Amino acid sequence: MKKYSKETIMFFSFQERKKRKFEKYLKERKTLEQLSTSALSFEYIQTKTAYEHKKNVFGIFAISFLISIWMGVWKELLILMGKASYYFISFYGNKGEWIRMMIYLLAMITIVFTVFFIVILWKYLQGIRKLYERILMLNEVQRKQEEKRKAEDLGEARSNLENTLRGI
Repeated sequence: MKKYSKETIMFFSFQERKKRKFEKYLKERKTLEQLSTSALSFEYIQTKTAYEHKKNVFGIFAISFLISIWMGVWKELLILMGKASYYFISFYGNKGEWIRMMIYLLAMITIVFTVFFIVILWKYLQGIRKLYERILMLNEVQRKQEEKRKAEDLGEARSNLENTLRGI
């Protein structure tokens, strides 16, 4: 039981998370190294395109959100709630209870919207980060393949030169 609880606690520790992430990196890199040059190039292009698309969509989302704040969409929402409360009070009375309910409702809407926005923003930025990490990994694998190919070409040229010199 003690071992199980220690493993559970360690599962969430920074060191274990980093270790699992490194193992995932090595596995992904090994898979990428087995691809041909053209397949690797295709993966790079697809990943780079997805990254740029997500980045652009995020920019549009951020700009539209800032414009909505600037244009006063939230002020209009509050005015609409105020009008609704005015009409409700005129027909049903009891202002104190209605005001408490409106304040509670407004606070809940604000909290839910803020949490929802932060979660969506965090997940989206996490996706952009993962795509960027994949782009860096693809660049590294492409660079290693290029170095390997140049070394092979150099070795081939060296052996051709040696053969030519032997023939002379």
